[in-house]
Amino acid sequence: MKARIHLKDGQWNDAREALKQYSSKVKGDKNAGELVYAISEGESAGKKAEKAMKSRLWTVCVEASSQALKTASHSVEIRQNRAECALAYGDIEGAVGDLT
Repeated sequence: MKARIHLKDGQWNDAREALKQYSSKVKGDKNAGELVYAISEGESAGKKAEKAMKSRLWTVCVEASSQALKTASHSVEIRQNRAECALAYGDIEGAVGDLT
């Protein structure tokens, strides 16, 4: 399912659109409902991380980014944000882990 691929990359709108197309073809798939929830949770955590980064709340940023990465594990942008927040917080090992 295309929506899962977009979800792993943190492409929330593309995932939502692919899921909508899938749901119109396959009615009653319970996995689709789980994906809707995963998309909204990941997107919400990603936005929270961005706000925390702008507010310089480094620990909140790292935690929210980690939460978003549970859904969007292949998202380069979220990993970079978490690494920047970790560096600002003083967690060099965590930042290096995200950047390698």
